Amino acid sequence: MSERRRSTGNTTPRCTRLLPGAMIFAAALVLVVGAAAQTTPQWPKARPSDVRSVNSIVLASYKAISTGPHGKRDLQRFQSLFAPGAQLVDVTDQNGKPSTYVLTIQKFIAALSKLPANRPDCEREIARRTWTYGNLAQVWSTNEFGVCGKPKTTQYGINDITLTWDGTRWWIVATSWKNETPSQALPRKYLPRKAHP
Repeated sequence: MSERRRSTGNTTPRCTRLLPGAMIFAAALVLVVGAAAQTTPQWPKARPSDVRSVNSIVLASYKAISTGPHGKRDLQRFQSLFAPGAQLVDVTDQNGKPSTYVLTIQKFIAALSKLPANRPDCEREIARRTWTYGNLAQVWSTNEFGVCGKPKTTQYGINDITLTWDGTRWWIVATSWKNETPSQALPRKYLPRKAHP
């Protein structure tokens, strides 16, 4: 994707020059995430049971972001699941054109804190696909959300969640989501199996 350029006197270590760009980026990301987590004392501490597995951290994210019928969002718990520097991306449409809106986890938390405290929002996972390789995991999570106890408000979407394991716990390092629209219904293959023909 980039032009090859001639250079003389390249002082980059040979071992680094031989690594593909993606590998260098991935290695740097792991170091940055680990360092940020260790040097941010004000970051909320996660419940050990929330971050011990991919399954537990994904389910915890839904529980924390939902108010439930009579409760409120647990924003500290939600933030504790994410690595400092994590990004959240709303993949949407504006005026009929594809669009994305990127937030840091801190800005996302700030936006959530401004929502009405008494609004009974419920969000839960209804289907999942997971891919793992070593300390990397990718989760494709189908969810439904709406006003608790009011089925007519229910909407559907997909959360694409990237996670890493640091040796002691899982971290969400990025997530993006797209909600169903009248012109783009969710494919059946991403719905619960009972919804398949």
